[in-house]
Amino acid sequence: MIGDARKKVMENFSEKISALQHQSDALFYNSSGDVLAYKLRLKHLSSAVFLGYALQIGTSIVIRKPIYLIDMQKKSITYVEKGTIELVPLT
Repeated sequence: MIGDARKKVMENFSEKISALQHQSDALFYNSSGDVLAYKLRLKHLSSAVFLGYALQIGTSIVIRKPIYLIDMQKKSITYVEKGTIELVPLT
């Protein structure tokens, strides 16, 4: 039963991400290599620098253009217009 509830949350979360992908290509995640993020074709936050959305200063990312930051563990989506985010390295 608990597994069914968890699966339903994941399906809803994946649907939200899919809907956002139709609106924007600025969807990034900031956790260590997550299989679901890969399956959903999300980009790691470190790639925001190369794509022109952010600058990297040390281990911090300074957002230059608005992005959606996806937290795969908390199953949350945050719209970030500006600010500094500490980078979690890929593992």
